[in-house]
Amino acid sequence: MTRRTAAIVMVAVLACGCSASYPTQPTAPTALALQLQLRSAFGRAVVGSNYQFSAYTLRSDTAWEDVTSNAEWRSSNIGVLRPSPNGSVFAASAPGTATVLVRYGGMVQSIDVEVIAAVPQTRPRLELLSLPQTLTVGGGYSLVWLYQNVSGASTILSTGAVVESSDHGVVAVNGNGLRGITPGTATISVSYLGLTEFFRVSVTPPR
Repeated sequence: MTRRTAAIVMVAVLACGCSASYPTQPTAPTALALQLQLRSAFGRAVVGSNYQFSAYTLRSDTAWEDVTSNAEWRSSNIGVLRPSPNGSVFAASAPGTATVLVRYGGMVQSIDVEVIAAVPQTRPRLELLSLPQTLTVGGGYSLVWLYQNVSGASTILSTGAVVESSDHGVVAVNGNGLRGITPGTATISVSYLGLTEFFRVSVTPPR
């Protein structure tokens, strides 16, 4: 091979190398879904009490991200449920119903909250004790309740009630036990001797 031919071959090789494609920089994951969750389980909100919520997004890389502090929080009726300066905490101000709304990345989620003046003390009554803060995926919790009969005598029980979940795909029920299945929020009802009480509980996304 002559020097001229070798030079031409070298230029061609360099040209091919210059036109070679390289992997592009990975794109940042995007938020695909928004989820509004209760920070602690509760049923009817009571005037004078505070209630805190959380917001999570499911990203395109299948990871969950806590966006509570970056989301926009609102109440549909600030006379009933008033947001605090930090947004995700709401104060129950007066009896009624209000909707908690969270907005992030163009997505909106909401949950209705019923506010009552005080916990009813009618007889007989059923009161759920020691509600779970939240459930984790695969985590469990056993319910305990107080039953007060017509004479005013109270008994703490953990068996004998009918416990139901509004969404078994989120929270499964076995007897008086709860188990978190997937992230989300479900309503749990407990019925005993003709009385029914309820609360909502969230299953937190994996960290």
